[in-house]
Amino acid sequence: MPVAAGRTKTPDEVTVTFRLVRPPILPGLSDAELRAEVLRRAHARERQAEAVRRREGGKVLGMKGVREQHWAAIPQSRDEMFGPVPRAAGSKGAVEEAARRCEEFVADYREARGRWIAGEREVVFPRGTFLMRELFGVCCAGPP
Repeated sequence: MPVAAGRTKTPDEVTVTFRLVRPPILPGLSDAELRAEVLRRAHARERQAEAVRRREGGKVLGMKGVREQHWAAIPQSRDEMFGPVPRAAGSKGAVEEAARRCEEFVADYREARGRWIAGEREVVFPRGTFLMRELFGVCCAGPP
Protein backbone atom coordinates (compact mmCIF):
# COMPACT_ATOMS: atom_id res chain seq x y z
CA MET A 1 0.00 0.00 0.00
CA PRO A 2 1.66 3.28 -1.03
CA VAL A 3 2.03 5.92 1.66
CA ALA A 4 2.62 9.59 0.89
CA ALA A 5 2.96 12.57 3.20
CA GLY A 6 1.31 10.79 6.12
CA ARG A 7 -1.80 9.81 4.18
CA THR A 8 -2.74 6.28 3.25
CA LYS A 9 -3.88 5.57 -0.28
CA THR A 10 -5.75 2.35 -0.97
CA PRO A 11 -6.62 0.78 -4.28
CA ASP A 12 -10.16 1.35 -5.58
CA GLU A 13 -11.05 -2.29 -5.06
CA VAL A 14 -9.78 -4.37 -2.17
CA THR A 15 -10.59 -8.03 -1.64
CA VAL A 16 -9.56 -9.83 1.50
CA THR A 17 -10.14 -13.48 2.34
CA PHE A 18 -9.69 -14.84 5.83
CA ARG A 19 -10.65 -17.92 7.76
CA LEU A 20 -11.82 -17.86 11.36
CA VAL A 21 -10.30 -20.57 13.49
CA ARG A 22 -11.40 -21.28 17.03
CA PRO A 23 -8.50 -20.95 19.45
CA PRO A 24 -7.65 -24.03 21.50
CA ILE A 25 -9.21 -22.62 24.67
CA LEU A 26 -11.68 -24.60 26.78
CA PRO A 27 -11.93 -27.42 24.22
CA GLY A 28 -14.77 -29.14 26.11
CA LEU A 29 -17.22 -26.31 25.37
CA SER A 30 -19.40 -25.89 22.31
CA ASP A 31 -19.06 -22.66 20.31
CA ALA A 32 -22.16 -21.23 22.02
CA GLU A 33 -20.89 -22.23 25.47
CA LEU A 34 -17.47 -20.70 24.75
CA ARG A 35 -19.08 -17.45 23.59
CA ALA A 36 -21.19 -17.35 26.77
CA GLU A 37 -18.10 -17.98 28.93
CA VAL A 38 -16.11 -15.21 27.20
CA LEU A 39 -19.02 -12.79 27.71
CA ARG A 40 -19.37 -13.85 31.36
CA ARG A 41 -15.68 -13.18 32.01
CA ALA A 42 -15.79 -9.85 30.15
CA HIS A 43 -18.78 -8.69 32.21
CA ALA A 44 -17.04 -9.80 35.42
CA ARG A 45 -13.95 -7.71 34.49
CA GLU A 46 -16.20 -4.71 33.73
CA ARG A 47 -17.88 -5.03 37.13
CA GLN A 48 -14.47 -5.33 38.82
CA ALA A 49 -13.15 -2.19 37.03
CA GLU A 50 -16.34 -0.29 37.94
CA ALA A 51 -15.94 -1.28 41.61
CA VAL A 52 -12.34 -0.04 41.64
CA ARG A 53 -13.37 3.25 39.99
CA ARG A 54 -16.14 3.80 42.55
CA ARG A 55 -13.89 2.84 45.49
CA GLU A 56 -11.18 5.27 44.33
CA GLY A 57 -13.70 8.05 43.67
CA GLY A 58 -13.24 8.17 39.91
CA LYS A 59 -15.78 10.23 38.00
CA VAL A 60 -17.58 9.30 34.79
CA LEU A 61 -19.42 11.82 32.65
CA GLY A 62 -22.17 9.34 31.78
CA MET A 63 -24.41 9.08 28.73
CA LYS A 64 -26.62 12.00 29.80
CA GLY A 65 -23.60 14.24 30.34
CA VAL A 66 -22.15 13.29 26.98
CA ARG A 67 -25.44 14.04 25.22
CA GLU A 68 -25.72 17.42 26.95
CA GLN A 69 -22.27 18.53 25.78
CA HIS A 70 -22.03 20.96 22.90
CA TRP A 71 -20.60 19.22 19.85
CA ALA A 72 -17.65 21.63 19.73
CA ALA A 73 -16.92 21.64 23.48
CA ILE A 74 -13.24 21.63 24.46
CA PRO A 75 -11.47 21.64 27.83
CA GLN A 76 -11.63 25.08 29.44
CA SER A 77 -8.40 24.98 31.44
CA ARG A 78 -4.80 23.99 30.86
CA ASP A 79 -5.17 21.29 33.54
CA GLU A 80 -8.14 19.73 31.75
CA MET A 81 -6.28 19.71 28.46
CA PHE A 82 -2.72 18.94 29.54
CA GLY A 83 -3.17 17.07 32.81
CA PRO A 84 -1.50 13.77 33.59
CA VAL A 85 -1.77 11.16 30.87
CA PRO A 86 -2.36 7.69 32.31
CA ARG A 87 -0.02 5.15 30.73
CA ALA A 88 -0.78 2.12 32.87
CA ALA A 89 -3.35 0.98 35.38
CA GLY A 90 -3.42 -1.05 38.51
CA SER A 91 -0.81 0.56 40.74
CA LYS A 92 1.46 3.54 41.14
CA GLY A 93 4.41 1.25 40.40
CA ALA A 94 2.86 0.20 37.09
CA VAL A 95 2.31 3.84 36.12
CA GLU A 96 5.89 4.73 37.04
CA GLU A 97 7.24 1.74 35.07
CA ALA A 98 5.19 2.70 32.02
CA ALA A 99 6.45 6.29 32.25
CA ARG A 100 10.04 5.02 32.53
CA ARG A 101 9.60 2.81 29.45
CA CYS A 102 8.07 5.71 27.52
CA GLU A 103 10.95 8.03 28.42
CA GLU A 104 13.44 5.30 27.47
CA PHE A 105 11.74 4.83 24.09
CA VAL A 106 11.79 8.57 23.38
CA ALA A 107 15.50 8.82 24.28
CA ASP A 108 16.40 5.77 22.14
CA TYR A 109 14.27 7.05 19.26
CA ARG A 110 15.85 10.51 19.36
CA GLU A 111 19.33 9.02 19.36
CA ALA A 112 18.54 6.69 16.43
CA ARG A 113 16.83 9.47 14.49
CA GLY A 114 19.78 11.80 15.03
CA ARG A 115 22.20 9.16 13.73
CA TRP A 116 19.90 8.44 10.77
CA ILE A 117 19.67 12.14 9.88
CA ALA A 118 23.47 12.30 10.09
CA GLY A 119 23.59 9.67 7.33
CA GLU A 120 23.95 6.42 9.26
CA ARG A 121 21.42 4.28 7.39
CA GLU A 122 22.17 1.03 9.25
CA VAL A 123 21.03 2.40 12.62
CA VAL A 124 18.46 0.25 14.46
CA PHE A 125 15.42 2.16 15.75
CA PRO A 126 13.77 1.04 19.00
CA ARG A 127 10.97 -1.52 19.00
CA GLY A 128 7.69 0.28 18.44
CA THR A 129 8.93 2.69 15.78
CA PHE A 130 6.27 2.66 13.08
CA LEU A 131 6.19 5.68 10.81
CA MET A 132 9.93 5.74 10.04
CA ARG A 133 9.73 2.04 9.17
CA GLU A 134 6.70 2.56 6.94
CA LEU A 135 7.94 5.72 5.21
CA PHE A 136 11.67 5.04 4.96
CA GLY A 137 12.12 1.32 5.59
CA VAL A 138 14.39 1.81 8.60
CA CYS A 139 15.50 -1.22 10.60
CA CYS A 140 13.71 -1.67 13.95
CA ALA A 141 14.57 -3.78 16.97
CA GLY A 142 12.55 -6.97 17.30
CA PRO A 143 10.61 -8.27 20.29
CA PRO A 144 12.37 -8.34 23.67
